[in-house]
Amino acid sequence: MVPPVSPGRQGSKASAPRGKSDQRELLPPAAGVYPPASLLPWNYLMTSKTRVAALEGWFTLDEHAPQLLGSRCRSCGTCYFPKQSLYCRNPACDSTEFDEAPLSRRGTLWSCTNAAYAPPEPYVAATPYEPFAIAAVELAAEKMVVLGQVVAGVGPEDLRVGQTMELVLETLSEDAESIKLIWKWKPVTETAS
Repeated sequence: MVPPVSPGRQGSKASAPRGKSDQRELLPPAAGVYPPASLLPWNYLMTSKTRVAALEGWFTLDEHAPQLLGSRCRSCGTCYFPKQSLYCRNPACDSTEFDEAPLSRRGTLWSCTNAAYAPPEPYVAATPYEPFAIAAVELAAEKMVVLGQVVAGVGPEDLRVGQTMELVLETLSEDAESIKLIWKWKPVTETAS
């Protein structure tokens, strides 16, 4: 293993410019001292682009623990996603008052399929279009089913009904000022103890 970049090695002859195949680990900066940019991997420096939700108000932007944002009826406690604001759709309730409710991050795969054709706008499809999996996930606490795209590289053949899925954020599109994020479902891989 190649030793980590440290402030004491900055600019030394031992610090050659990093190539894509160089796998050195980077240490956190000591007292705000960063190695020269030429020694950092291409994606190490923070981008100045603003991270925004592709659908504002539908989910949080916490990259480590994102959550869908639904609504909960104040009278009967029924949860909705997307948010409900006009009236409670529970036939036994006539309430029109709701609170915003962060929803479960995990759930159980209820069903899945693939999107073999390019969806219409506002979806931004790559060119050429590549099919992707769509999952219907029953949220753990709310017991409601939410549809969403599955992370890249996972197809319907990789999924099984009943497996645990987790909400994550991925980039939908990028322009000069912002990175537009969307939620996706990712299979949870169980680790052996």
